[in-house]
Amino acid sequence: MLPLKSQTKIATDIVRRGLLRVFNEAGTTFNDEKENFSDLQELIKKNITILKKINIEKMIKIENAFKF
Repeated sequence: MLPLKSQTKIATDIVRRGLLRVFNEAGTTFNDEKENFSDLQELIKKNITILKKINIEKMIKIENAFKF
C-alpha cells in the first residue's frame, strides 16, 4: 500500500482532473510538496473548492446525454 501522502494525491488528482476533462475545462495542478497531515487536508479542501464550482446543470446535461 502506498503512503497516505501518495494515496491522497492520487485520489484528488483523479477526481479533479477526471471531472474537469469531462467538462472540457483546464485543470489545476498543485505542488507535490505535501509534508504533513495538515498539508494533505489543505489539498483536499482545495479540490473540494474546485469541484463545487462545477456547473450542476452542465453535469446533468452531460449525464443525460450518455444514458442508454
